[in-house]
Amino acid sequence: MSLSLTWRLAGAVAVDSAGYPTFPILPDCPGIYRFDFGIESGHRTLYIGEAKNLSKRTGQYRAAKRDRSHALTSRRLHLRMIEHLLGGGTITMAVTTEVTLGDGSSANLNRKSGRLLGESAAAVLAHREPEILLLNKDDELGIPEPFERL
Repeated sequence: MSLSLTWRLAGAVAVDSAGYPTFPILPDCPGIYRFDFGIESGHRTLYIGEAKNLSKRTGQYRAAKRDRSHALTSRRLHLRMIEHLLGGGTITMAVTTEVTLGDGSSANLNRKSGRLLGESAAAVLAHREPEILLLNKDDELGIPEPFERL
């Protein structure tokens, strides 16, 4: 099977005066997204995810400031973003809202299986590059399991 996706730069992630991450304005549609933390310790650091609604997904990262958050990935990424940004780093966000299959048709991103296909393909491509560190949960993150709430 072959497929393609094209990343479009959405903009920068920042921290507001209250200590919450702010995100670029994203469409209210399903898609694949990528956070690029730039170069850290000699590696380009990425996180790749999928969302039924890209705009709402960033709100989940923003709201994950409190320990009571049940979404562990959101909490983990929220903490990583804040630490990185307050330490002087930058994060850019890119999205794709179409995954094109080898026959020219599009994967249905309204379905979880279509979004996971795109997310997984993007992660597989990132894994092929030794200079890329992927922060997705199937990689070594150096975080104790189960995730300890701070």
